[in-house]
Amino acid sequence: ARDAGADALIVADAGLARLLREELPDLELHLSTQAGVMSARAALLAARELGAARVTCARELSVGALEALCASGVPVEAFCHGAICVSYSGACAFSALRRGRSANRGACTQPCRLPYRLERDGAPASEAEAPSGRLLCPRDLLSLRHLPALVRAGVAALKIEGRMKNPDYVWNVVGCYRAALDALAEGGLDGEAEEEVAFRLGMSFNRGFTDAYLRGGSGPELMSPERAINQGVRVGEVVARARHEVTVALERPVGEGDTLEIRTVLPTDAGADVPARWPLVPCPADGAAGERLRVRCKRRVEPGSAVYLTAS
Repeated sequence: ARDAGADALIVADAGLARLLREELPDLELHLSTQAGVMSARAALLAARELGAARVTCARELSVGALEALCASGVPVEAFCHGAICVSYSGACAFSALRRGRSANRGACTQPCRLPYRLERDGAPASEAEAPSGRLLCPRDLLSLRHLPALVRAGVAALKIEGRMKNPDYVWNVVGCYRAALDALAEGGLDGEAEEEVAFRLGMSFNRGFTDAYLRGGSGPELMSPERAINQGVRVGEVVARARHEVTVALERPVGEGDTLEIRTVLPTDAGADVPARWPLVPCPADGAAGERLRVRCKRRVEPGSAVYLTAS
């Protein structure tokens, strides 16, 4: 790895870290999030005993906890975007136990994203308590609005979770955070510019966003109960319905061929056989914010239903 040009090695095991310091003292060592560093004392221990030049901390820390960690003087790398885990960072054995593939060896099968049945004392719960069965599926982390606080806290590097993500995800998300950091260095993002960057981030795969951990929260707001697939970004609202057609008032521009998802508000007289899934329809033409666009949709959807762009 060194001969190939690696800048640093990310290591989780303390014994291996000690060995690497002896065998490859010229190569920088970063302590992985799997080591579970969550305090200043742990960071100082990693630097002193293992020779760690940087520690990557857990996703679960608040801005205040990160500030205390950075006060150690050890460079801290903090997660800023992407998937979060239903377990503590780097400590989940769910995939290994269920399917024989370890998340901590980079082979997570993401069993937390699957549907489950909620039971109380062996009896199935009501549909209202578990409408989709995605009982263990967290949203994705979005730290954009906390970047000034993370910079003030002394965070040395931002980490974007990108396991199994494709090149356009990497290009877009890294570009968004690079632009936001550059803007901060020049005086900061105004509200409109921040919203635009947030919208660009939403164009890449996401399960809905949360900043709960950074605010010190850990409740239901962390979860994505509807589903585990791409949520997209809101671009408008259904304002009228005709036979096999709806009128969408656009809040954001869309392009011909885009995939639009209508998040149906089911009518009060909808029968039990009406499918709960949201219809996906092709966008028939380019449309600008403020315009109204007629879109073919065979499913019955009600005015007031939000329209999302899920593929461009």
